[in-house]
Amino acid sequence: MRSRPPPILLAIVLGSLFASPGPAAQVCDTLGAVGRFAFLARSTFTTHSGGMSPGNQFPVGFIGNVCTDHARVQAIELQPSLGRPYLVATRASGTALRLVAPPPRYSYTPNYIDGEIATGGGGVVGPATFFVNGTEDHTGNHIDTSGALPQVQACRQAMTDAQAASIAFAALPPTQVMGAVRVGRGEVLTIDARGGAVIRMDSLKLEGAPGQCPGYRNICDCFQGSETSRIEFLRNAGDQLVLNVDKLAIGSCARFYIDPSGDRVPTVVNLAGPGKRVTVGFEARAYDVNILAPERTLSVTGAGLDTETQVGTAWVKRARLQGFTYFGVATRPCSASPAFVDEPDPF
Repeated sequence: MRSRPPPILLAIVLGSLFASPGPAAQVCDTLGAVGRFAFLARSTFTTHSGGMSPGNQFPVGFIGNVCTDHARVQAIELQPSLGRPYLVATRASGTALRLVAPPPRYSYTPNYIDGEIATGGGGVVGPATFFVNGTEDHTGNHIDTSGALPQVQACRQAMTDAQAASIAFAALPPTQVMGAVRVGRGEVLTIDARGGAVIRMDSLKLEGAPGQCPGYRNICDCFQGSETSRIEFLRNAGDQLVLNVDKLAIGSCARFYIDPSGDRVPTVVNLAGPGKRVTVGFEARAYDVNILAPERTLSVTGAGLDTETQVGTAWVKRARLQGFTYFGVATRPCSASPAFVDEPDPF
C-alpha cells in the first residue's frame, strides 16, 4: 500500500506591526464592549439540536455572555466563564427570546441555563432549566424583562462597538497582502506573524474533509484519519494579529490555530461590510478564532456525535447554528484589558 504524502507546509514571514507590551492594547481597546461577549448577533440568531438520530441529540453551547436583539433557541446551553453569564436580548416589546423544547429523546438537559436572562422589555417564552454553579435551581428569579439591567445597555453598546471596530480594523494598513488563500485537504499553511501583523486576504477557505453522514438532518462527523486542512499563525505572547478578509469558509474537520493561544489577546478575523455569509463546518477546530462580521450572517454546522464544533467567539449580524457546537471555548478574549471589568461580574 502506498503511504500518503506528508502535508504541504507553506511558510510566510511577516514584518512587525504592533508588538504589544501587554494584553491591554490596540485590538482590545478597539473592540470596546464587544469583548465582554462570547457571542453577539446584532439582529437575531437561531439554534437547533442535531445528532446522528432522534435519540442522540446535542446542544449549541456558549461559555460566557450572549448578546442579541431577539432569538429563537432550541437545545441551548449557557455556561459560566469569568462570572455568572447573561443571555441578553435587547428587544423592547413583543417576544425577545423564544425557548423551544428539544426533541423528546434529547440527550441533555433542555435549554440548560447556568446564568441569567435579561431583555430590553420584550418577553421570554418557552421552557428553560436554570442552574447555579452546576446545581439545578428553582427559585424562578433568573429572568429580568424590565429593560433596566446594565447588561442590556452593555449589549447595545457592544452592537455599536462591533460596527465601529470592524471599520477601524479594515482601515489598518496591511503588512502583507495575500489575495485569495485556499488550504486544501492534507495541506498546512503556516504564517509567521511574530511581532504582530495585519494581514489582508481577498478570501480564506479551509477545505473541508469528508465525514460520516448517516443522513439524519444532514449532520456528519469526521472519521479517524481524515485529511484535514490546517492554518497556523505563529506569534509571541502578547502579539496582536488582525486578518481583514472579504470571504471566510472554515470547512468540516478543518483546523485554525494560533500559537500561543489563550493569552487573552484575540486574533480578530474581520469581515467588514455586507457580503457573503461566513461558514463553519462540522467538527471544525477554530477555538482560537474571533470572528468579527457585524454586517454578515454566520452559519455553523455542529457535530453529530460527542466531539463538538468549536469556535472561539463570533460577533455577527445574524446566525444559524445547528448541531453540537460550542462558542467561547478558548480563554476569554480581552478579559485582562482595562476596557473589560474582570471577575467576578464582567459587567
